[in-house]
Amino acid sequence: MGPARVALLGRPAVAYEGTWTPFRNERRFQLLACLAVAGDWVGRDRLVALLWPDLDEGKARRNLRKIVFQARELAWAAALETEGDSVRWPVDSDLAAFRLAVQGGQLVDACAMYRGPLLEGLDDSANSAYSGWLDTQRAALQRQWRDVALAALPNLSSAQDRAATARRLVNDEPADERALLAALAVLRADGHATEAQGLLRDHLRHLAEDLGAQPSAAVLAAARVVAEPLNRASRSTPALLERNRRASDAFVGRRGERRELLALLAQPPGRVVTIVGPGGIGKSRFARELLPDLVALTQADVLWVGMEDLHTAPQLLARIAQLLGAKVNDASDLAAQIAAQRSQHAALLVLDNAEHLPELASWLQPLLSAWPLLRLVLTSRARVGLADETLLPLQGLALPDADSRDAEAAAAFDAVRLFELRARRAHPGFELAAHLDAVITLLEMVDGLPLAIEMAADWVRLLPPAAIVRELERSIDILQRDRSAGQHAAGGVSMQAVLRRSWDLLAEPEQRALKALTVFRGGFRSDAAAAVADAGWPVLTSLVDRSLLTLDDQGRFGMHPLVVQWTADAVPAAERQALALRHAEFFGDWLRRLARDNATHMRPLVQAMQVEHTNCEAAWWAALAAERADLLDAMHPAWARFGESQGGWRANLAMFSAALACDAVTRSLPSLQLDLRLALVVLHFRLGEMDPYHAVARAALSLARRIGTKRQLTKALTSVGISFELRGDVAASLDVCNEAIEHARDSGDRYLLGTSLHNAANVRKLPGQLPERLALNEEALAVMREIGHHDGEALTLNALGDTLHQCGNLARAREVYEMGLRLSEERGLRARQEIFRLSLGHLLIDMGQHATARELLERAVGDAQRSGQFHVEMYGQLRLARVDREEGHLASSLGRVREVFQRARSRGFEGMALEALVLHAELHAEHGDAAYAQQLRAWLAQAPALPESQRERLRGRLAAAHPAAPATGPPAGFDITVAAQRLAAPLPAAGESPITNGSSPPPAPAVPTTARRRAAQASSERQR
Repeated sequence: MGPARVALLGRPAVAYEGTWTPFRNERRFQLLACLAVAGDWVGRDRLVALLWPDLDEGKARRNLRKIVFQARELAWAAALETEGDSVRWPVDSDLAAFRLAVQGGQLVDACAMYRGPLLEGLDDSANSAYSGWLDTQRAALQRQWRDVALAALPNLSSAQDRAATARRLVNDEPADERALLAALAVLRADGHATEAQGLLRDHLRHLAEDLGAQPSAAVLAAARVVAEPLNRASRSTPALLERNRRASDAFVGRRGERRELLALLAQPPGRVVTIVGPGGIGKSRFARELLPDLVALTQADVLWVGMEDLHTAPQLLARIAQLLGAKVNDASDLAAQIAAQRSQHAALLVLDNAEHLPELASWLQPLLSAWPLLRLVLTSRARVGLADETLLPLQGLALPDADSRDAEAAAAFDAVRLFELRARRAHPGFELAAHLDAVITLLEMVDGLPLAIEMAADWVRLLPPAAIVRELERSIDILQRDRSAGQHAAGGVSMQAVLRRSWDLLAEPEQRALKALTVFRGGFRSDAAAAVADAGWPVLTSLVDRSLLTLDDQGRFGMHPLVVQWTADAVPAAERQALALRHAEFFGDWLRRLARDNATHMRPLVQAMQVEHTNCEAAWWAALAAERADLLDAMHPAWARFGESQGGWRANLAMFSAALACDAVTRSLPSLQLDLRLALVVLHFRLGEMDPYHAVARAALSLARRIGTKRQLTKALTSVGISFELRGDVAASLDVCNEAIEHARDSGDRYLLGTSLHNAANVRKLPGQLPERLALNEEALAVMREIGHHDGEALTLNALGDTLHQCGNLARAREVYEMGLRLSEERGLRARQEIFRLSLGHLLIDMGQHATARELLERAVGDAQRSGQFHVEMYGQLRLARVDREEGHLASSLGRVREVFQRARSRGFEGMALEALVLHAELHAEHGDAAYAQQLRAWLAQAPALPESQRERLRGRLAAAHPAAPATGPPAGFDITVAAQRLAAPLPAAGESPITNGSSPPPAPAVPTTARRRAAQASSERQR
């Protein structure tokens, strides 16, 4: 080891020649810190990934070489070594000494060595990779020290050291029960009872206020030893504090609600809190579970008052008096008698099941007024109406989101945990992972309602979750206690009975409104409720107060799906049809106005439709069932724009196709038929369904020439022009696209002109046509910006970037792509974001920035797979195949090429399939059978379905490979079948050339560019 010694625990510093030098927060000190923590050789790849994660590999490695050189200039870091592709700094450190002491069992010494967090103050918030590494190292080291300190605590040399270490253990992790119990034990043994009591109080307060958790049995046992008993409640409460701790009956969730309730009671006035929610939400169980926390928080008598069997004020007050031990008579005011005897003592009453007592507020208010030290917690399906009443609404338990559909992640959600616990009680062999999808579907159907979850879980002893889902789709009758299994009726015998109780508490106008409101899907606004269900604010407010509706911060009402299902069953079929048509008329008009008012701005339309998506979808199908062409005509423009922006291709295809298949609709409104056909053209293209695309485009043009407006004719011409271009008939495509531009100019529709210019530019792909293509792109962009059409602007920015890329102006192309990506992200244009990431990734490959390109392309492919944008997915795979080839991952590259070829060819994307073969030829030319590559290139150079720009490049490569040979075509008999057979050949075993001919020995495998560069860098380092 060198003469320097480094302190890494706490604030880092180095001791050298009798002087301590603190580390500064800069790159060379971060490098030295990483090496000192490792204590051994560290690869350059690892170091550049930690210190320069956002730079491309070449620049990051150059930075590392520079920083290594600068670090060696420090006298105390002269021992810094490099060897090959690794770096080391052999130096003594307190961290190494700590590790040796732990390994040698010298726990007391190790405990004293830990001065503080690793590399304290050497953070770098701008570098997520380094910060993540440092956080991980710190957490692991702190856990190790805590284990050491807990083991060493009783053996520390002095009471002062033991007390200091105990406080540090508890303060570092306030919720760590092991640390608390160990600290209480040593503090009590050393005679520090007061300090032990303080730690205990802080721990209980942290559990209640910060975590919403309850103390364990071990902590409560320790509390009885070191502190005064916390339970000063009346003699009726201790029985309620005894918990049933069987795992299958454990209380699940409500951590946030627990914290909120305790906070409400802890702050003034904090006298009345009503836990509200629909039947089955778990209000009573939640309140019972909180009793120990209420005792610890209030240090008062805590009494449970069940009210389900009470109906009058004297009955209620007599029960309260009995529980309090107050002596009262029936001759005078009971509230005054209770207050007179108890007014000097604090108490908290938990009154359960209050919703059936409409006069309850008038009964309790005198008692609250006469007894200032009284506080109330009530459970009810409705607001009680007391002065200073604060509501704590309970909602369904948390459900897994879209990113948590694997068993490990889903099991962390409260709804899943509850179902699994109860299912295992009913069927001990139940395995969640085997039924996860069905369980999540079931939980979503009951919206996390605890009672419904428990009732459904009871049935796994007889039915698998998928069968329970099917039963629940038919009726909620399955949601009842399985009496044959001996289940108690706690919380109600069935959901039918629970909902019937809420229904019976409603007045007739409220019942009528609730039935009508079941027509909505996914919530509704007050104006929709008034127009469709004749439900004004008074009745809506009443239903909210009774927990049958919810109201969010945006003023949107919601109804629990079980309430919807149960109530809708009571609506006669004729009335249900009439409601559905009123609903469709309201949302048809709403969508028409939405599309009209946001003709050039996509984001407001998208945001509004995302909120009302399920209502709009229901309205479409209701209008179609009623054969209301006028409503479909009002809705389809908004749906088309929404789908184009958000990638909803498949859903729109189903909706528009169903409308076209309805003869009554198409006969009554031919212009709608044409608009739907034009929309289907776009959808088939997005989904990669080329045969339907070509057929529908021709049919749309034929119909447009007969009945279409200028707008419709222009769109039809554009679609057919693209169809010609995809089939390789560039001349016909140019003619049709030019005609589309003429009609667009005549129509005066600026957006139509912009899209026509854009499409006309797209078919001009030959090198000689680039100036004309660039001019058309720029004119199209100017038009879109002039009218402020953000989606159109994004569309034309991508086309302009493609043209600049093809012209070789890579820097300007990158600016344009990045501008378009920002615009798409700002405006919520998800489908455009996929295309910009694809284009930008393609450009970065040509700029040599493969790591960044891969990241962009993988995200584009993933998004396209989810949205169904086929051509983006396939072109993304082709670009990734190029990255794989450049980085030497030849098997992966070949696999991607094969997939694109097969899938593109099966869908009629002949040009895309041929582009895959171009890459196949390049793979063979560089790493496999050069003769086959030459044959394939010669055949592709004559293939009309391949874009002419690609064919020109192929002819150039053929000439470059054999400059003296005359231009010849492929050998006789060579066709796409030959290429498909070669492409489908299995990958060779490890150690063989990735691509072989089979008839002749392959050439020696070429060293990938990246590997050559790394080898050269390593050689240069060794020479230095």
